Amino acid sequence: MTITAHKNAHKAGPEMTIRNLQQVWKKLYDRLRRKYKKSLEYVRIFERHKSGRFHMHILINTGLEYDKQEYVIKDKLDEFRHPDCKWLRRNCAELGGGWRVHIKRVWDDQKRSSNVGLVVGYILKYMGKDMASFAFPKHQRRIQTSRKVGSPATNAKGHGVWQHRREISLTYMVLAERPIIDISTGERLTEASFEGEHYYPPLADYRGEVT
Repeated sequence: MTITAHKNAHKAGPEMTIRNLQQVWKKLYDRLRRKYKKSLEYVRIFERHKSGRFHMHILINTGLEYDKQEYVIKDKLDEFRHPDCKWLRRNCAELGGGWRVHIKRVWDDQKRSSNVGLVVGYILKYMGKDMASFAFPKHQRRIQTSRKVGSPATNAKGHGVWQHRREISLTYMVLAERPIIDISTGERLTEASFEGEHYYPPLADYRGEVT
C-alpha cells in the first residue's frame, strides 16, 4: 500500500509531507480496522521522492480481504481500479492526504515458502535507499511497525530483530535460531543452498555462471 501527502504539504516542503502523512495514517489506520474488522499488523516506511518530498509505503495483513473482492487484475492499471484501491483513494483524500494511492497483493497464502522473500524484499527495497541527506523531525522514525511485528532493533521481548547481509557463512546459517531468506529468490536457505562452499551466495553466482 502506498499513500501520498496533500498537495499543500508538498508546497510547504519535505518535513511537512512527513507530518501530513503521519496525521493521515493515524486516522486511516482506524478506518482500516473498522473496514476489515480485525487486528492489523503492519510495517510502514517513508520514501523520499526525487523532488525531495515524501510518501509512505505500508505492508499490511489485508491480503485475504483484498482477494475476497473477486476482482480480476490483468494489468497494472487494474490495480488502481480494484475496489480496495478506490476505497483507499477516497478515504485518504477525505482525511487530508493526497489522492494518489496504490495497493497491491505481495503475499500468496498458497505459496508462503516461496514468496516470503518477496515480502522481505518489499521492505528492504525502501530501507536501503539513501536518506542520510535529510534529518527526520524529532521523535520521528523512518520505519515504524505495529507491536507484534517488532522492529529493526530488538523489541522489549527480544524479538523482531531484522538483519540484512550481502553474504553469510555456512556456520552462521547452521547456528541461526531463525529462518534465513534470500530476498532475491524467496528461497529459505539450507546447507544444500551453499553448493559445497563455505559462503552463500556460492562463488558461481558472483561470476554469473550457470550450473
